[in-house]
Amino acid sequence: MDHTNHVRLTSTELTPDILEDATIYDADDNKVGSVSHVHGSGAASQVVIDV
Repeated sequence: MDHTNHVRLTSTELTPDILEDATIYDADDNKVGSVSHVHGSGAASQVVIDV
């Protein structure tokens, strides 16, 4: 997957509504899992990833 055209989210966009169920990829573009839960919001957000 070519990530060069992806727009980086701003810190105000790092919310559970946007991040939950997002797919997580490794450096080789292999699917690792998905975001199952988000703690907090903004730049200090922490996520739980289902693998």
